[in-house]
Amino acid sequence: MRLNPRSAFAYNNRGLARRFKGDLNRAITDYGEAIRLNPTYALAYQNRGNAWRDIGNLDRAIADYGSAIRLNPTHAALYGDRGYAQFYKGDFDRAVADYTEAIRRDPHYAPAYHHRGNVWRAKGDFDNAIEDYTAALRIDPDNSTIYGDRGYAHFYKGSFAGAVADFGRSIDLGENPYRMLFRFLAQARLGENGAAELAANAARLKSKDWPYPVIELLLGKQTAEGTLAAASKPSEKCEANFYVGEWHLIRRDREQAYKMLQTAVDSCSKTFYEHAAAITELQRINR
Repeated sequence: MRLNPRSAFAYNNRGLARRFKGDLNRAITDYGEAIRLNPTYALAYQNRGNAWRDIGNLDRAIADYGSAIRLNPTHAALYGDRGYAQFYKGDFDRAVADYTEAIRRDPHYAPAYHHRGNVWRAKGDFDNAIEDYTAALRIDPDNSTIYGDRGYAHFYKGSFAGAVADFGRSIDLGENPYRMLFRFLAQARLGENGAAELAANAARLKSKDWPYPVIELLLGKQTAEGTLAAASKPSEKCEANFYVGEWHLIRRDREQAYKMLQTAVDSCSKTFYEHAAAITELQRINR
């Protein structure tokens, strides 16, 4: 910049470095200067949109992605980025539209299928979600996260055999204690005893921090009260309510299960897997 103070490229790249460092406000300032120097610099708009999204200002993120799209309308990832912001804003229909356009621009863009699947799942359309996850896996067949997300969609739908298979594949590709827990829960719904497998999977975990107390509960090494007490953060408390509710459900105590699952619905963020799972479990109890 000292050598070439009108280099939009330099400001954009310093913005990238600052964003990766976590200095988001100064990154936004650098992206803004890059845009001032070169108002047709689509990448700088995209990068500033990412920084706004990181801060949580989704409206500004969406506006910047829109500017980038006007400058570079064929770039599929721009639609995907805007769709991601629309999703977290809660505008599911616009998110679906953006991901659909990303797929139209690039039919081999796996993240668009994956994230559109997340939107369908949030809308309660589990069949469309599973279809999109399957399309994403045809392009990216070794993605642990996509297998996990398809497993959650199967679980919510009540397709427990599909959930067991997907969580199993996800765990094979990458250790994740929550997918281990949901695989156990899906096995229990099929009448299978997954305790030995859960214990073996848990032994692979490098940490015994949360949600390890939930694993101990399901293995009979912890009480429901002890599990609830082990949850210290609000997010952990919400999860504890869900898993204790599932523990009661496995033990056929529907009254206590209903109470804990309803508490999970009331206390969990809508972005949590446990929130959606608790809703679908309550619907099944009410049938």
